[in-house]
Amino acid sequence: MMDCGGLEMAWLLRPPDTVKSGESFSVSYSVSAGEAFYRWAVENHIFTHSAINCCIHHANIHSCPLGHMTESICGPWIPDDGKIFTHTISTSGKMTQSNWTSKVVLVHSGLTSLIAHIRVGRMQVALEAKSTVEPAVVCGDGVCEEAELCSTCSADCGECPMTPTTKLSIGLPLSLLCLCFVLTAVWLRYHQQKLLWDESWIIDFSKIKQGTISIR
Repeated sequence: MMDCGGLEMAWLLRPPDTVKSGESFSVSYSVSAGEAFYRWAVENHIFTHSAINCCIHHANIHSCPLGHMTESICGPWIPDDGKIFTHTISTSGKMTQSNWTSKVVLVHSGLTSLIAHIRVGRMQVALEAKSTVEPAVVCGDGVCEEAELCSTCSADCGECPMTPTTKLSIGLPLSLLCLCFVLTAVWLRYHQQKLLWDESWIIDFSKIKQGTISIR
């Protein structure tokens, strides 16, 4: 480790404290340097070529799952177990570009160390933060996790209870159907009784005349 000579880095958008495995997120950081840095860099032979004196010729994000590390510091100059877990695409730009952004995806569960890594001339600078990577939510594993809902994963969380609106939309047509059935039955019963009450078919006995029937 060495003095940065006045060059400063700071998180603008830190890595989240917790993140799901396989989910992408963005981080942003700033890089700034005053005139004193360039004098210091020349005096300490940081710049080896005039074409990159004012440039960041490498900027990206590294990550090291702490459970896989053999060293306590995550960095490209201190390998963990020889594997690179996250190494975003390197970008470059002028020192006047104060804000840098990268998209990151972490896979290995557990506490993970992330560094924003830049190279200026022969100098490497890193800004570190930590995130806890939680296992990805898997629908169908039989566990209803916090991020799962009955509407998105009924296999794990069961069927959603019916909302009042749904109950009303189902109950109202059924109620109308039952009402129509009852009214029809009452109407038929009424007409049946009406036929029994109708005495128009009864002949008055006084109007019956006796006669003879002849048979030939």
